[in-house]
Amino acid sequence: MSHQELTGPVATAAKHNDRLLKGSELVGVGSLTAPEDVAYDSKSSLIHTGCVDGWIKRVTINESAVDNWVNTGGRPLGLAHGPNNQVIVTNAGWSGS
Repeated sequence: MSHQELTGPVATAAKHNDRLLKGSELVGVGSLTAPEDVAYDSKSSLIHTGCVDGWIKRVTINESAVDNWVNTGGRPLGLAHGPNNQVIVTNAGWSGS
């Protein structure tokens, strides 16, 4: 596909999104090094996020506590929670050995 096919009108966000972050709060300020993705578990009120230093951090929302949970030895780029309380990670730079 040529770059000409990708040009078009500039997309704009709908006006109803202008209050999307109202009521939100910052967590983990100063404790998270370049977080890439987040996975939120509403049952446990935990956020898992992968950071550039290889750590998956566990953030306890109610306490604003940030723990080094697991170091992947690579760069965790994507996170999701599985159906049986697993944390599923897409990790770049890990050889598996």
